[in-house]
Amino acid sequence: MRIAAGLVLLGTLVAGEALAQVRVQGTVTDEEGKPVAGAKVTLQSDRAGIETATTDRRGKWGALLEMGGPWNIDIEAEGFVPTKGSIQLSEVGRTPPLKTTIRRVPEPEPEPEPEVASTVPPEAVEAVRKGEEFLAQKMFKEAVVEFEKAQAILPDHLQLKQALARAYYGAGQIDEAVGLLKQVHAADPTNNAVNLLLVNLLLEQGKLEEGKTLLQQLPQDAIEDPMILVNVGILFINKENPREAHDYFTRAIGVDPERGESYYYRALAAVQLQRLDDAKADFEKAIELAPDSSEAAEAAEMLKQFK
Repeated sequence: MRIAAGLVLLGTLVAGEALAQVRVQGTVTDEEGKPVAGAKVTLQSDRAGIETATTDRRGKWGALLEMGGPWNIDIEAEGFVPTKGSIQLSEVGRTPPLKTTIRRVPEPEPEPEPEVASTVPPEAVEAVRKGEEFLAQKMFKEAVVEFEKAQAILPDHLQLKQALARAYYGAGQIDEAVGLLKQVHAADPTNNAVNLLLVNLLLEQGKLEEGKTLLQQLPQDAIEDPMILVNVGILFINKENPREAHDYFTRAIGVDPERGESYYYRALAAVQLQRLDDAKADFEKAIELAPDSSEAAEAAEMLKQFK
C-alpha cells in the first residue's frame, strides 16, 4: 500500500520583477510514473478563495492565482486515494512545477473468513459470509453493513475487526478503520500486517509523528515495500525537514536498491541540504534505474542546473 504520496516542490524559486498573479502548474502521476488524466486539483487560500483545475491526458494542470502565500492543494481522481498538501507560493518570479504522485485504492487482500464458533447465532455467520462476498466484489459499503451486524454479536473478534477495518477503508471511512486497527494492534502488537496497514492510514490522515513512532517499532524485515518509507520521507520534505526525509529515503533504498524513485526523492532532500554532489549522484542513479519514468525526466532537468 502506498499512500498517496504528496506534493514535492522541485527546484528553487527565482526572484521576479514585480508583484503579479501567480502562475502555478504541475503534473499528477500514479505510482508507476504514468500520467493521471481527469484528476481534479483544488487550490484554496484563506485570502484568495478557491481555484480548480483538471489534469489533461499527460497528467498536467495549471492555474492562475490571484496572489501568493500559503495555499492548500487537494487532488482527487477516480480510483485513487485523495491527496492533500500545501505550498508557499511567491508573488515574484517563476514558481517551478509541482509533481504529485497519487496512489491507487489498493486491492483488498484476501482475508481468511473469521472463524465463528458453532454456538454463535446463525445470523452472525450469515453476516460474515455476506460481508466477505461484498468485500471480494469491492462493494465496500455493503460489506460494512454486514460486518457491523456480525461485530454487534462478536465485539472482541480480532479477525472480524480487521475485515471491518478493510471495508471501512474501502468505503472512505478512514477514522473508523484506524480506530479498529488500533484495537487490533493493542490486542496483538506483533501482527505486522495490521501494523503496516495502520501506519499507512495514519500517514494518509497526516498523523506523521504517530505513524513514524509505530513504524520505528516494526522489525526492519517486516517492511517489504519501500514506498511506505518513501511516503514518510515526502511528508518530511513537505514539512521542510530534509534531514529526516533523507534518512527515510536511504532506508527505502536499503529495502529495494533497484527502485529509481527512491534515489530521485533522496536527491531532492540532498538539494535542500546543499549536498549537491550527493544529489547529482542520486539523480543520475534514478535515470539509470528507470530511464522512462517521470522521475527520470525530472532528474534530467534538475541535472541541467548542476552544469
